[in-house]
Amino acid sequence: NCMRDNITVTATSTENAAVSGSANCIAHAVSVVGRVKVTIDQASKSGEPGESLNYSVTVKNEGTNTDNFSLHATDTKGWGPTLSITSIPLPGGSSRTGIRLSIKIPDNAADGDSTTITVTARGTGYENSATCTAKAASGGISLFVYVVAAVVVVVIIAAVLIVKPF
Repeated sequence: NCMRDNITVTATSTENAAVSGSANCIAHAVSVVGRVKVTIDQASKSGEPGESLNYSVTVKNEGTNTDNFSLHATDTKGWGPTLSITSIPLPGGSSRTGIRLSIKIPDNAADGDSTTITVTARGTGYENSATCTAKAASGGISLFVYVVAAVVVVVIIAAVLIVKPF
């Protein structure tokens, strides 16, 4: 902790050695009193278009001091994930579980469409993230298709009975 080292960087032209320049800085190592860890209960979930998927997020203050954490959720496709909590104070060593992460699969999502969700917790001078995936998956033939098929069958049977004499 608190070690210092002088760093000098020099750049010299490969075509003319007389052309060069340098700069100095001091590196200062400090111990980290704060750290945060973010976890999400499942790596991936699937649902039908229009369905909302919910995940459970845990944030742990792995540092020794109390800190206030801001929470943010983003995704790669713009489906708009939301968090039930966006700011939490946590004493050192404690966790907050059961933070709900929700995302609605767009109504027009095609079978197999997916987005990667990133949840980030930021403390004082440090942050950590975790990711999960939301995927649109067709659950098979919809109820509408079954109803239409049943109506078509009834119409065909009725037509056969009307046309065919007993």
